[in-house]
Amino acid sequence: MKHNAINFFSILVLFVFAGSIFYFFNTIHTDYKNGLSRSEKIFREISTSAEKSPDQIKPEMFSEKDGILSAKYSKNNKTLIAFPDEQTSSQVINSKLVKVFYKTIVSQEDTYELKIAVYILRPNVIYNAARNSFIIILAATLVTIGMLIFISAKTKKVPNEEETEGNDISLEEEFNIKYETPAEETQEKQEENNQKNETSFDDIENIEEIDIPKEEIISEPESDNTKISETQEENPFAGENPEETPSDAYYNEHKIMQNAYDSSENSYSLKERINFELTKATSNEQDFSVLLIEIKNSEKFADIEKFLTDNYGKENVFNYKENTFALLKENTNIDEAEDKAALIENNIRTLYEEPNLAIGISSRSIRTITADRLLAEAEEALNHANNDPDSKIVGFHVDVEKYREFMENSKNQENNPEEESE
Repeated sequence: MKHNAINFFSILVLFVFAGSIFYFFNTIHTDYKNGLSRSEKIFREISTSAEKSPDQIKPEMFSEKDGILSAKYSKNNKTLIAFPDEQTSSQVINSKLVKVFYKTIVSQEDTYELKIAVYILRPNVIYNAARNSFIIILAATLVTIGMLIFISAKTKKVPNEEETEGNDISLEEEFNIKYETPAEETQEKQEENNQKNETSFDDIENIEEIDIPKEEIISEPESDNTKISETQEENPFAGENPEETPSDAYYNEHKIMQNAYDSSENSYSLKERINFELTKATSNEQDFSVLLIEIKNSEKFADIEKFLTDNYGKENVFNYKENTFALLKENTNIDEAEDKAALIENNIRTLYEEPNLAIGISSRSIRTITADRLLAEAEEALNHANNDPDSKIVGFHVDVEKYREFMENSKNQENNPEEESE
């Protein structure tokens, strides 16, 4: 539900509550204020009828609906009518809420006495006002509870793993790269679609179509010694000691994290942080994901940034480009990142009413790559999310096995240039 609608509903409920209370007290006040004149009018009508025709007074003339508490009508000290009973009609006296009227009528040789006690504030008026106010307040309370349940369920709704499926879009057939968007299909159908969308791998030499320099693709290390030498060349924080291990070089918390967090708007700090996390993920055999969240023409950009930093940590949220955040997720694969993106999209659309939202995702996926490569893949996914009319979440998927095969073939060609020339 939009914020304006929630605010309007809240104000409406407050007015209903206040109006019900005002209605209750105003009804009682009005009835009490007019009680004396009303009781005098009732007594005057009955006494006038008694003066004209003393023998024509009937019990039906005395009713609680008119606010009459009791009535006694007698002839020559003999009771003709007692309402509701003899004892009540004889003992009732004046009070702040009851007015007692007397009338003596002489007709020929007979003497008639009329005594009527009338409510100044009628009990049935109090009962009706209280009942109506209670019904209105109860109805408003039930509607409010239902609305709160609806808003809570809508805010916390996250797609289940069984309800999500990647709609593959083959952009680079030679490398079997797929951009996937969450959808509601079964896992069996997802596997079937993946098999249908897989393309040939014959033109693997054209991998550079992503506009990423080929030299940025780091081949998989064959041994721990190879891993150490390559990471030390790429890492700007590696120690001068050639015998220093990746743990020694990359887990110097003070040097690395201080440089990485100096400015969340600095793209170089973002790349340093990603390179650090990629190396750490490689050492721990974990995955790592980057989410690029683009929100165009937003007046609530600062509020959304605070929402992201409050929920995912200030150290994990960067201002990547204009209108775009970069969110880093450690130990998160591409499928988990897509689920997290679905939750983020739902919360931002619900809380901040932002229709121009798109999210592009890329993950390490067991590969050894650089920050530039990972960000380029996420940007490609973001471009496709902006052009997708059905889903604004797109994940960059890579066939890891064919990637490894390609890297192994590339390494063999570099090691055996003579075979390639032949």
